[in-house]
Amino acid sequence: MNLDRFFNNCHLFLDANEDIYNSEKKKVIFLLSYLKRGNAERYKTLWMEQKKTAAGTGALDYGTMAQFIQGLKDVFKETNKKHDALHELRHIKQGSHTIDDFNNKFKLLVNQTKIPDDLTLIDAYREAIKPQIAHQILMMENVPTTIAVWYEKAATFDNNYRRLTNQIGKFKAKSSSHKPSFKFKMAEKDPNAMDIDALSLQEQKGLKEQGRCFFCKEKGHYARNCPK
Repeated sequence: MNLDRFFNNCHLFLDANEDIYNSEKKKVIFLLSYLKRGNAERYKTLWMEQKKTAAGTGALDYGTMAQFIQGLKDVFKETNKKHDALHELRHIKQGSHTIDDFNNKFKLLVNQTKIPDDLTLIDAYREAIKPQIAHQILMMENVPTTIAVWYEKAATFDNNYRRLTNQIGKFKAKSSSHKPSFKFKMAEKDPNAMDIDALSLQEQKGLKEQGRCFFCKEKGHYARNCPK
């Protein structure tokens, strides 16, 4: 029931027909006449019974239109609040939240819905928490049968998992920071060494045939014994 739209339409109609609905009693009766289905009709019946009891054998005190509207808002505001909380309870997920933060939010919704049945709450809670946590609880020798114990066990498993993950992260970081590195140092070239590789194959062949030194290119000795 959309109360704001309902009241807006009623105000427009009553303002347009103020010559007919010219008393608070008539206005309240007009509003009551449109509470016809579901919770709205049940509210009207209860309201009428309360007024009749209060009046006894006398005339009903309908009060003012403002009083009636406020009473209706108070009742249906609470009803809508419960409906919204129940809807969120059925769709809420732990996600990346810690189990302690999630439990606080879940308990708040439970308080708003006023659901007394532990089995119903356990079903909703099991679907909401992380699958691995729910699995660990279900694999226990004695599976909890109250929502309070589910809160407790889920907190234990979740906190243990987070501590383990944190320790693994620290170990990996420490291992990577002490990872040995190997550097191969190139041998320095002797400035006095003979750069035989600089000669082409053709030059080396010619010098060899002529019996000349590969380094100074003179005859009478080889590069390894070159006096220069």
